[in-house]
Amino acid sequence: MTSLTQMCIGRFSTVIIALAMLVTFTPEVQGQTAVALRYKWKEGEVIRQRQTTETASTGTSPMGPMKSSKKEVFVVRMQVQSVADDGSATLECLYESLRIDSDSEMGKVTFDSSDPEAAKPSDPAVKAQASIVGEQWIMVMRPDGSIKSVKGFEKLLDQMRRYMNDLPPASRAPFDRMFSEEWLQEMMYQHAMTFPSHEVRVGESWTQNSRTRLPMIGTMTKAMTMTYKGMQDLAGSQVAKVDLSMNVGHEPAAKDEQDPVLSDMKVSMKDGTGSGEIWFDVAKGQLRKQLVRHAMTIDLAGPHGMNISQRIEAVTTIEVIDDDATDSAAGKK
Repeated sequence: MTSLTQMCIGRFSTVIIALAMLVTFTPEVQGQTAVALRYKWKEGEVIRQRQTTETASTGTSPMGPMKSSKKEVFVVRMQVQSVADDGSATLECLYESLRIDSDSEMGKVTFDSSDPEAAKPSDPAVKAQASIVGEQWIMVMRPDGSIKSVKGFEKLLDQMRRYMNDLPPASRAPFDRMFSEEWLQEMMYQHAMTFPSHEVRVGESWTQNSRTRLPMIGTMTKAMTMTYKGMQDLAGSQVAKVDLSMNVGHEPAAKDEQDPVLSDMKVSMKDGTGSGEIWFDVAKGQLRKQLVRHAMTIDLAGPHGMNISQRIEAVTTIEVIDDDATDSAAGKK
């Protein structure tokens, strides 16, 4: 029983990793004027973004309470290769750096790709993440923020598959089917905030739905509502503020996507909610900052009282950093 329980907890931790693959508003100063939330790209332009995700989880298992925390900081560099007649931009994207700090029952892990003296990570999951530093991919984004295509993830996929080689063949099969370029595109699409094609007025709302397949869990659905709140000052610039709220749902995994070890267990996701804010520079046509909060509970119910429950809360912040800044993931500990 103990070994099976440990194996289930190990699988559960992998699922958490996959899930965790997350300003004070000032009064409106430009009245009810409608604004166009559209990206404006310039060929040769370089934009660097820092994405920080902080995840905390608590739960219970047959082996006792579970508690973990993790902070991941990526710096991504995007250069505009070309701009089409319709305003869509082809972006060459590069992961510049990564810092990870995690703490769980398995111990503490720290990794900083920008530190030349840092030891190579031993944790398989961190190895997989660290392997993408320095890798490039191509993304085509429309003016409304939606992603038209993503290409060039072959090396990243190879690293993910190499990590999954540590699993038994039967348990690895669901990941082999899901870790495809199509799956990675789904992950990218769900994080892209899409704006209306028309100008929006204060108080106007629009919706966006997404579906993402997750190993062993099934499909996570998101129904998101965004509302334009007006213009405000952010670091000396006038930007449009958009609030968002979301409900997160779950559809069980298909039979051929289930982990054989967990085949006798029922996986469910509940209490999935989210909220956030977006600050968009209308004049420059660029995202300035985005903050999204997620929360959900995942339950595994199995025979012989083998029940595992975990509450996950995550906050993801994306912010633009200056092109000439020396700031990196290491600088935001």
